[in-house]
Amino acid sequence: MALTGTAAELKAKVLAEALPHAVNHVTPAGHVPEANAMPDLSSLMGRFFGSADKVPHHVITMGLGTIMEARQCLLLAFGAKKANAIAATVEGPLAAINPASVLQMHPNAKFCVDEAAAGILKHAEYYRWVYKNKPEWQAF
Repeated sequence: MALTGTAAELKAKVLAEALPHAVNHVTPAGHVPEANAMPDLSSLMGRFFGSADKVPHHVITMGLGTIMEARQCLLLAFGAKKANAIAATVEGPLAAINPASVLQMHPNAKFCVDEAAAGILKHAEYYRWVYKNKPEWQAF
């Protein structure tokens, strides 16, 4: 999706193309980040991105309500630092302290995690079995 045009055109593009397929990731604290770093905060945000030069300055912000309206959500989490957040998001209760836990209520949320991020899931073997044995019509 090209992000060009007026604000109204951009909003229309986001609603038509991005909203149905909201893609997010979870922070180690279990937050679904809005990634709306402003240039004057780049030095502070640089710790999350490796350096201030790598902080995104042009992003689209989505709140949890918008994410929950999406037809499909894809959450990505990689590395052992995400393991606690993934376990709380997938197996914990719905909780304001872990905003990503709301995805338990989404009708079409998919989680793509590596072995390290899934490292402390209590039911990891069951999740692998379900994925391996799902019907063809449920293709990822």
